[in-house]
Amino acid sequence: KKIDNNQQYIYTNNKLNLNINDKFDELISKKCELIKVFKDDKRSYVGLFNLNNCNVIVKKYKQLRNKYQTKNEFINLCNIHYFNIINVAEPLLCLIKYDSKIIKEAIIIYKYIPEEICNDNKFKKIAEFVNNFLKLNYTYSDIKEDHFIWSKNKIFLLDVDHHFKKNKWGEIKKKINLVTLVKKIPKTKKYINSLTTFDFFCYYLYNFIPYLVIIFVFFIIIKLFII
Repeated sequence: KKIDNNQQYIYTNNKLNLNINDKFDELISKKCELIKVFKDDKRSYVGLFNLNNCNVIVKKYKQLRNKYQTKNEFINLCNIHYFNIINVAEPLLCLIKYDSKIIKEAIIIYKYIPEEICNDNKFKKIAEFVNNFLKLNYTYSDIKEDHFIWSKNKIFLLDVDHHFKKNKWGEIKKKINLVTLVKKIPKTKKYINSLTTFDFFCYYLYNFIPYLVIIFVFFIIIKLFII
């Protein structure tokens, strides 16, 4: 749903969430009760706020390029949550404010998921979680240990954004994702039994491709100048 009000656009999957819009300016100026700041760098700000007696995560993008991706990222998160593809935080609102035709503010608000102590082996659960969405033909390109939390007796994935998407590269991309998992979270390695030397070779080649492109372009430019 979209509401246009003085160059302010509101996207939500539930009309009941529109009452949060009354706190829009307070959220931007951080006048609401701030509980904790998780991230505050050049790319984005992520904070835990108490809003209408409910703890919510507010993610505010700072770079213009990321601001223009906010709407699509919110819709992606809504679809993942609605169709229960994987366990993610419930998205509440996407608020975008324009100044003329330029996005001035862009934030996503979703419910806070408190992390709990995992009495089982958390790393085994993470490995199973990743294997499950790979079988559904999805991949996740921003694997970090703190993006997986244990809550309500299951694993949740945080910071979904544009990193979680349909797999368009087939089996080899699945293997690269699994190698990435054991590289970024080594304690999951003993729960991933299907990896081969060739899979690791593909992983290193895949990550080296951008450098190969740069080297290729560099040599082409030099060759043109020499000619």
